[in-house]
Amino acid sequence: MTDSQGSAFEQGLAKLPEALRAHARTHGAVIAAQVAGLPVRAPGENWLDAAPRVLAVSEFVARACETRPELFVGTHSKWRSILRICER
Repeated sequence: MTDSQGSAFEQGLAKLPEALRAHARTHGAVIAAQVAGLPVRAPGENWLDAAPRVLAVSEFVARACETRPELFVGTHSKWRSILRICER
């Protein structure tokens, strides 16, 4: 991750319960180099704000994002749907 990406990711981590932060941080470290070329913000969304929550809620989703980090950009509304389901 670039410095600005790392900063945005850390802000997202701060919104998570402490118990989920280590899990999200571990997966974030795995994808860091792969997302370095992605924009911090896609038009109309901040995927880095949602990334820690996405990585924390599902091992399956986290591993999918590790293999295809481009899933983060352009799918923010889909992640919000996943997060709403996981919060129930």
